[in-house]
Amino acid sequence: MYTAQKLRWFPVMYFVLLFLSALPLPAQKPDWAKVHTVTISSIESLYNLNFEEAEVRANEVINLAPQDPRGYFFRAMTYYYRLFYSRTSRLPQQEIDAELQKFLGYSQQTILLCERFVAQNPQDSKALFYLGGLYGYRGIALGMSGKMSNMLTAAREAKKGVDFLKQAVALDPANADAQMGLGLFNYLISQAPSAVQTVIKLAGLSGNKNDGLRQLEYAATNGVYARAEAQSWLAQIYSSGFIFPGEGLYDRAERHFTAFLALYPRNTLIRVLYGEMLADEMRRASEAVVQFREAANDKGKKVERFAAASFVDLGNAYLLLTNFTGSISAFQRALEMRPEWLSLNYGIGLCLELQGNRASALPFYAKATGHKGAEKLIATPLSEKTIQLYKCEWAFKSGDDGKAISLISDCLKRSDLTSEERAETLYFGGRALASNGDTKLAEGYYAQAIALLDEKHELKAPLYYYLGLVQAKNGKMPDAIGSLKQALSFNNYPNEQALRKSIERDLYRLKRS
Repeated sequence: MYTAQKLRWFPVMYFVLLFLSALPLPAQKPDWAKVHTVTISSIESLYNLNFEEAEVRANEVINLAPQDPRGYFFRAMTYYYRLFYSRTSRLPQQEIDAELQKFLGYSQQTILLCERFVAQNPQDSKALFYLGGLYGYRGIALGMSGKMSNMLTAAREAKKGVDFLKQAVALDPANADAQMGLGLFNYLISQAPSAVQTVIKLAGLSGNKNDGLRQLEYAATNGVYARAEAQSWLAQIYSSGFIFPGEGLYDRAERHFTAFLALYPRNTLIRVLYGEMLADEMRRASEAVVQFREAANDKGKKVERFAAASFVDLGNAYLLLTNFTGSISAFQRALEMRPEWLSLNYGIGLCLELQGNRASALPFYAKATGHKGAEKLIATPLSEKTIQLYKCEWAFKSGDDGKAISLISDCLKRSDLTSEERAETLYFGGRALASNGDTKLAEGYYAQAIALLDEKHELKAPLYYYLGLVQAKNGKMPDAIGSLKQALSFNNYPNEQALRKSIERDLYRLKRS
């Protein structure tokens, strides 16, 4: 079934703000209350993606307390984030390289300052804390290049960061902000793809997922300065994941998304990720529209690509709600910002044809260079059956279970559905019925769908998974366990790693019940 162009990004928000101290590290006595207030202001600007203002505030902190690391730290972190957004917005390589060099230079300046404090007092947990964060970020920044030649250097920098953070936590186990950094490394290292695990081991790094989540949750609850950063990372980890498979715990993710956005409402990336989870995983398209609209209003060249992506997501959400006029407008706005995204012309053309205006749709199909769906629709108009199938799918994906059940029931009366079309419609119907509380009829829908598909079909794993869930609710525990085990036997299907996590978690739960 068609879903308009969907954008994913490299993971973002490589943990910031681990890190402040209400007490001075050096012996000077500046106005520490003002230092603290201005530092918080710099952090707020950074999380709201106002990099220029964040740097101005960080420089003000340096002027107020020139022998304290915090101003230097956040100035360096401003360039870390500038680097990340320059890369993801595909700005000129010269600009990207300049941001990297500034980050490395400013971070090295802060490292030297902290090393002097540690040389004077090896038990200085605050200085160790800053050192751990900076070395970790340097490792991440170098690793972002994707060049294998940088990977070992990046891993070694990260190893230094982990070692310093461990020392800081050992000296002060209750320091929730320090646990934030260590927890994030624990999780990310444990979830790193196999392609880089050899490099990670050569650097002497190791991570533990459960320890990482525990430390992050502790920071999200008890952190002083790192609470919001822990929330942003847990939101991403508990949802779909990016460079690593997410945990698929969407209710937990939503709690952290909303807490973070309440403090930093202008963070385009986190808002888009929240909207995508609402639309894709939680089937709450109307609420997703609100998030995408807000994110699409962002300005500035370093976040423009995310604003454009927000319009794409907004168009997709409107499509699920069959608001074709809204979808066309959103896709057109995305094209204005990113004219190279030619496949969006297909979405515009499809909406026009669904409105009964095929003549206007054809020029847009022609502009969707290389899009197979567009090429097909140029030759053959949408059929009444295809439109009916679309509407069944969209009603389910928008979260309108009552409408979906009604539309799917009518669609299943058709005699001209292929086996695959019927199976997919039964799958959507089973999901909607189960969500609506009718697990017995849902079980029958899933069983029929399974019988229609060959053993290697990509829908087999999710069908067995959801069949197992409703069998458990229907009191058929042995059958439920068998279905979940069967779901685990499949491979090479979309979102496999994320679904496997859900299957394994529910199988463990059912065996213990």
